[in-house]
Formats: sequence, structure tokens, C-alpha cells
Amino acid sequence: MTIIAILLISHNFEGKSRDPIIYGEYEVSDNKGKEVIFEVVKGDYGSEIAKKLEDNGIIKSSKLFYELALADSRAKTISPGRYKLTQGVSSKQALDELLDPSRLIDKLIIKEGMRLSEIITLLEDSGYSDANVVARSTKIPKSFRFNSLEGFLYPATYSFDSGISTEEVYAQMIRGFESVFFDEVKNREINFSNSDILIIASIIQAEGTPDVFGKIAAVIYNRLKIDMPLQMDSTILYAEKSRGEIYLPRKSLEIESGYNTYKNIGLPIAPISNPGREAIHAAVNPEKGDWLYFVTVEPNDTRFAKNYKDFLKLKRLYQSNYKEGKFN
Repeated sequence: MTIIAILLISHNFEGKSRDPIIYGEYEVSDNKGKEVIFEVVKGDYGSEIAKKLEDNGIIKSSKLFYELALADSRAKTISPGRYKLTQGVSSKQALDELLDPSRLIDKLIIKEGMRLSEIITLLEDSGYSDANVVARSTKIPKSFRFNSLEGFLYPATYSFDSGISTEEVYAQMIRGFESVFFDEVKNREINFSNSDILIIASIIQAEGTPDVFGKIAAVIYNRLKIDMPLQMDSTILYAEKSRGEIYLPRKSLEIESGYNTYKNIGLPIAPISNPGREAIHAAVNPEKGDWLYFVTVEPNDTRFAKNYKDFLKLKRLYQSNYKEGKFN
């Protein structure tokens, strides 16, 4: 099988953007709703993809599709793989369908925040029986101090093809990580190492949602600045190899682990998830604010506090909502 990350592969839709030239389109009445399997091969140029779309009766004019692709930067992210595409459509619809991950056949979805152990299980279920062994022997990118792939497998939709090794599967994911991570950190003003930024991004990803990532990052940096324990439940859950717990019992907070951010000051010893671009961006670009606490008082409602008194108010609100079953 070949797995190729959508975010990594460009198909040479390059050149100066020009206004599309209309060469003719299928009429709406031409669309009978018939779907065909269409394959984009690694290394295909934009003109080759356009010609194959026309040959398969998907679009009427390869020239128009090519012009549209040149004018749309998203076309560079079309992934190699097999797609279900509709015949007899406009060039715009054909491009939209190629950009829709749900139309990929045999796709593998790595979600933001997945752990290495969960990705290994997913790969094993997809036929990569040696995923665990290969993960242990795969080298991580240079400039990082860790000895595990945790944090380096970039979340994206990947497409299967036959013949690829498990080693190449991981290599594709790592290249995706490197492309995004180093693009985000290249202009950083944060005086932290790559390893520390990755740990912080992994915590941000596990602790919240994109709308509050920047504030969570601020809380982390504010606590580190004053040597205040991070006290992040997500790091405890990682140490216990569990998920989904809303309330942690006191005994969990006392475990002996390099991931226990209640007992230990500073960052955990390594990443706790595989973060996406938004979490990495937040780790490099925290919002400005002196928050020290945050509480998810109910699903999709995370609030922040600057002092312990206000934190206790939020905690009571959370406890009330928890008792009412709002987290069920």
C-alpha cells in the first residue's frame, strides 16, 4: 500500500495565476450523477491530471480545468490516490471534488491529538502488522531530544496505494510534521527549544479546542515563567494511558511519572500527542494575557482566570454542570 499525505505532495500546478479562459463546460443536464474511479499518480503534472479528467468524461475541457487550477492555490494540495469523481461536471466542481478528502478511496485519517499508540493500532488494523516494531526503530527528526515518534506523526488524511512499506508510511507522516512545524517556528520570538515547543503544542492540542489554543498557550508560558506547576490533566491521562476522564481522583495526581505536571515543575519529559498546525501555531504565538487558570465549565465552553479566587468560581460552575450531567 502507498500512503501519501495530502499536505505534502504538490502536482506542479505552478505558474502565474491567470483569469480562467472559458473553453466550454458541460451543461447541468449532462450530469447523470455517474461516479467513476479516478487516479492521481504521484508525479502527475497539472496538465496531465486535466487531460485524464477530460478523457474520463469528468470535465469537457482540460484547458479550462488547468486554468482554474493555476488560479487556485489549493490545487497544489491535491493528493495522489484514487477518487470517486462525478462525470459530466464543471471544471470547478471537478476541482472541488479532488480537494474533498471524503472522495479518497482507502483513506487513512490521522486526527489531531491522536497518540502514537492509537496511530499504531490504526495502522495495524489497516494491514501494517509491523507498525509497532517499525515505530520503535524509526529515527525522529534532528534537533529534538526525544526517543519516540510521539508528536512527529502529522495529522492529515492519507491515501492508500499498493506496495508501500511501513517505514515509508512513517516517513510520509514525519515529512508532513517537518513541513508544518519548521514553517511555524522559523520566525518565532519564543525563546524555547524545538523540543519544548513540540511538548507545549502537544499539551495545547490535548487540552482544548482551536478557538482557545492561544489562551491555553499563554497559561502554560505564564506558569513556566513563575515556576508554577502546569497541573494539566492531559499529561496525567497520558501517563495512565487513559482517555475521556472528566474528573481525576486524587490518587492519579500522585503517580510517579515524568508526565505528572502536578508533582513536577516544568514541562513533561516528552510530547503527549501528535499536534496539528493550529496547536503548533499557538505554541509559537501565544495570546497576550496574564491568565494562570482555565476550566472547561461545560462542553465547548472553556473560561480563563487570572487569579485563584476567580478560578474557584469557575471550578464551582464546572462542578455544578458536571452534577447536572452536562458532560455526559
